[in-house]
Parts: sequence; structure tokens; C-alpha cells
Amino acid sequence: MVGALEAYDMSIFSSSVLSRAALFVSILAAGCGGGSSEPAQQEQTETAGAEEESMTLDAFVGELARQAGPALCGTEDAPLRECFMVDESECGQLFNLAMTECGNQLRSELPATVDASNADATATSISQCAGTAYRMGLEQNGRVRAECQQQPAQ
Repeated sequence: MVGALEAYDMSIFSSSVLSRAALFVSILAAGCGGGSSEPAQQEQTETAGAEEESMTLDAFVGELARQAGPALCGTEDAPLRECFMVDESECGQLFNLAMTECGNQLRSELPATVDASNADATATSISQCAGTAYRMGLEQNGRVRAECQQQPAQ
């Protein structure tokens, strides 16, 4: 699959698309105020003419997960690990699974082809879903650190 992704120009993954997606995932996954207010950013290069580059939704979701995952799972205090009892490998696997499932779940609401004109909105929708799914899955399995558990509304 990596070979297929290499054929796409990754210029639609501007730093703003990635940072906004990472922010949504980290806020929704932490849900407890955990995670930094500024998501870790990977250096991205925007190229002229990116508006004309596009990729399928599946390729976009896979590449978004690949590029955002290390910033969200790479260290013990990373946004997707800070409040949850997971190691780097499990965090990455669960994050990728959440991204894939959300891409499939939202398929009818998202464009079949992602380009510069819709990449930000598509990344935001998928990331919001993935952050929530990640958090809920770990909450259901009792894997939220005590200091991050949300108190029930009264």
C-alpha cells in the first residue's frame, strides 16, 4: 500500500491541515483537558499548484493517519498516550484503526476524491470522529488514567 501512496503528491497535507487534524484528535481523545494545547507538528512543505493534486478518500485517510500518528503517539506524553494506558505501538494501531473506521463510517458524507479545496474539511471530519472513537474505545476497556477520567454530569 505504501507504494501506491508514493504515487500521490502529498502537498495537500499542508501543515495547517495536519495540525488542525491533530488538534481535533488530541482534544477529543483526551476529553479531559489532557494533551498539549498545541499539537506536535511535523514539518510539511506546501507546493504551488497543490489545488490540482488529488487522491482517493481511502488513500487520504491512510496518509493522514501515517503522517499524524507519530506526533500523536510517539512519546509517553503525546496527546493520545497521556491519558490512556497504551504504549506507542498500541496507540498507533488503535489510532490507525479509528481513522480507517471513521473514513468508512463517514464515506457517504465525504468526497470520494480529496484535493486542496476539501482536504481541510475532510481531515477535520475524520479526525473528530477518530478522536472520539479512540477515547470511547479505551474508556470502555477501563484504560483511562485516573487523573484523566471525566466526572459524570450532575
